[in-house]
Amino acid sequence: MPWAIANKRSWKGDQCYSEVLKDYFKGKSSCEITPLLVEKFKHERLNTPTKYGRARAEASVNREFEMLSRVFNLAIDFKNAETNPCSRVRKFKLDNERYRYLLPEEEPLLLNVMEGKRAHLRPLVIVALGLGLRKREQLTLRRGQVDCSRNVVIATRTKGRRIAKFRWTF
Repeated sequence: MPWAIANKRSWKGDQCYSEVLKDYFKGKSSCEITPLLVEKFKHERLNTPTKYGRARAEASVNREFEMLSRVFNLAIDFKNAETNPCSRVRKFKLDNERYRYLLPEEEPLLLNVMEGKRAHLRPLVIVALGLGLRKREQLTLRRGQVDCSRNVVIATRTKGRRIAKFRWTF
């Protein structure tokens, strides 16, 4: 936890994950934790309901698994473990992409609320609607990435870490 607090913004979530890992692997040394035991942990954890009685999401189990892997990588760095058993275990494959677009009739409704104390957001929203750029992608754009003569914007630091070319028309 000291490493997580010093190096991560999401360290509070790690506190919850660490409790789960401590309870499951209690009394085991690092050399006793095998890939088979890690795989067993993943599947048992997936089949355990949440505190609200719902099915646990594969993404949640993946976060716990990633923390366990990071703990082993830190242990290797500090010479407290020789190998990471998680490196031989795969995460659950997720299909959690969301595709949500504003319908043509929703765009004017959104622009109508961009008044008063939200008026400063209107240009960002217009660019987002026209080009599909996220806020961060818009704010990191530089003059050289906008070509007005060809109506092209080239975003280099996108969420998917790819270079994207956007065209606009008036």
